Amino acid sequence: MKTYNDPVEPLPPLITEKNVLGLTPKSISHTLQAGQAWNQRMGDVLSSPSRQRYKAYTRRVETQLRVAELEQHTLIQMRLSHKEQTEKKATSRMYTPSTGPIKVKDAKVTISAKVARRRP
Repeated sequence: MKTYNDPVEPLPPLITEKNVLGLTPKSISHTLQAGQAWNQRMGDVLSSPSRQRYKAYTRRVETQLRVAELEQHTLIQMRLSHKEQTEKKATSRMYTPSTGPIKVKDAKVTISAKVARRRP
């Protein structure tokens, strides 16, 4: 006998057209989507001079948000590259200088001493 599972409903997107105006935006992209929704709604309500001022205001805010988004991405990239560089430095210095053959036990002792010196 076959058993059937109930269909799994997909999760709703974070912002839909219905709820975009009522939610507090959690990210820059959500704020931009909310601004576009407000523009559509306010276009019919405002008079012509007020509409022009409102559109100019939203354009300025959108520009600032786009710049902030770019800066945020740049900062993330810088942090990732710095993290990679520090990890590379740590692995490249895990060697023990010697003039002749050494034993594994002696090498482990010197490496653990190096690690202990690096930690404050």
